[in-house]
Amino acid sequence: MSISRHPFPAALVTLALAAVGASCAGTPSTPQMRQAYVTELVHAYDIEGAVNRAQAEALADAHRSIETVRGQYGDVLARLTAAQKHRLDAAMDRFVSASRVTPDVNEAEAVWAQGFTENLTDEDLQRIVEFSRTPAGQAQIAGARDAAAQLRAYLYQARSASVDKAVQQYIAELRAIAGGTGN
Repeated sequence: MSISRHPFPAALVTLALAAVGASCAGTPSTPQMRQAYVTELVHAYDIEGAVNRAQAEALADAHRSIETVRGQYGDVLARLTAAQKHRLDAAMDRFVSASRVTPDVNEAEAVWAQGFTENLTDEDLQRIVEFSRTPAGQAQIAGARDAAAQLRAYLYQARSASVDKAVQQYIAELRAIAGGTGN
C-alpha cells in the first residue's frame, strides 16, 4: 500500500509526527518565555550600560565643542563685558543641558531587542540564551560588547577628526567672508 495514493492516511501520519516532534521539543514556547529570554539577553548585553556610556560620550562631545569654540573665539571672548560673559555662561548651560537629554532606557532596550530577535525563532532564541549562560557564552557576550565599544571609539575618533577639520575650514571661510577681522 502506498501512502501517496491515500491522502487521508498521509495526513494522519503527518499529524502524528508533528505531535511526537512537539512532545520531544520540551517546554512549549510562549510569548512570556520569549520575553523572559529577551529580558535575560538585554541584561547580559548591558543595554542600560550602553545607554549610559552613550550619554557620557554625548556630554564629552558637548564639552569638547565648547572648548573648540573657546579656542577659536578666545580673542573675542576675552573682550566680553561682565554682562556678556554672564549671557555666554547661560548659553553654555543651555547647550550642556540640551546635550544631556538621555534616551529612555526601556525604549533603547526594546529597540535593541527588536533588532536582535527580529530573525530568530523561539528555538533559536532559547539556544542563544542557554549558550549565554555558559562560560563560553558569557565570554562571547563580553567580547561582542568590547569589540563594539572599540569600534564605536574608532569611528568616533575618525568622525571627530573629520568634523574638527571641517569646522576649522568653515571658521576660516567665515573669517575671510567677514573681512578677516577674526570676529
